[in-house]
Amino acid sequence: MIEVLKSLNLLKCRRIHIDNSIARMHYSITVIIIVVFFAVISTKQFVGDPIVCFKLNPDLSENLLNTYCWVHSTYSVVDVNSFSRERTHGNRFVYAGVHLRSDGKTIRYHRYYQWVCFVLLLQALMFHAPRWLWKSFEAGKIECLVRDSDFLSLCNERRHAIVNYLFKTKGMHNWYAVKFFFCETLYALNIVFQFWILNLLFNRKFWTYGIEVLKAQLGLTESDPMAQLFPKMAKCEFFKSGPSGNAERIDILCLLSLNVVNEKIFLFLWFWLIFLLGLTLLTLMIHLLLFSCWYLRYLSVMASIKCNVPRKKISHLVSQLSFGDWFVLHLFKQNVDPLVYNDIICNLIDTEDKFEHKI
Repeated sequence: MIEVLKSLNLLKCRRIHIDNSIARMHYSITVIIIVVFFAVISTKQFVGDPIVCFKLNPDLSENLLNTYCWVHSTYSVVDVNSFSRERTHGNRFVYAGVHLRSDGKTIRYHRYYQWVCFVLLLQALMFHAPRWLWKSFEAGKIECLVRDSDFLSLCNERRHAIVNYLFKTKGMHNWYAVKFFFCETLYALNIVFQFWILNLLFNRKFWTYGIEVLKAQLGLTESDPMAQLFPKMAKCEFFKSGPSGNAERIDILCLLSLNVVNEKIFLFLWFWLIFLLGLTLLTLMIHLLLFSCWYLRYLSVMASIKCNVPRKKISHLVSQLSFGDWFVLHLFKQNVDPLVYNDIICNLIDTEDKFEHKI
């Protein structure tokens, strides 16, 4: 019968969910976002012109300068007011960070743009790593429970098998829930680690990047954080042999068009990671409360079922279930029809009553 319904497309195979929506935001939505950014930056880097250096000497090849400055990195000349928007747009110098060197000014090198694509790939892999770990821990438990769940109401044998399994394995799922909580914690730690990596990549300026941009947009500061972290114009040192045979340094101006994309991509990533970290920490706190308080688990079950069973019996059932048992039921609920879940809870209550009467 099931095969006939499948052939008529009346039975659709649903994907089994073994986690929650916050976890899916990590390994699905975030990974997709990062892969799209990787594609955009890679196209700009390998197909377009990520760096264009101005040829001041007719004897120098433009391609040579571009390649040399890309490989050996560019730099900005920094002082207290270098990236002040007022000075940048005035007549003091052409662009922030490209004025002459002098005492009291710091040289800040920009080496990150060679590594951005590789870092994005690493980020995508790391956001998916806790998912791979949880799948190995989970080992198909929920899939076995919800198999053919749409037909549980028609198959008493299958329904009784699930109820008997849940009843006989009471108290044996705590380690299962602990491993899921561990993977959830890894999601949060991964975001902190991502910030640490990006902060190292971007000259230790990424921690407060989003805040500084907001302050600049609101007029609370004169500095331009985007120009500091992702300058569109920078300088490059090129050495050639002079008339006396000594090395002669030539300062070259380079246009970093790739940073027009980088500044927006990493600003979005900054806010997205902060948002995702907040949701993840909130979820961890909620799960800690649910795992530690059976009454909250009882309220969770009550909000999900509709059966003519006294609340006292439901309360008694939940009090007999460990947090791991509740967690298995919670994942089961995500993958079945509400009527099926309702039926399983009612049957669990009946089984519990029969067992206690026998005692």
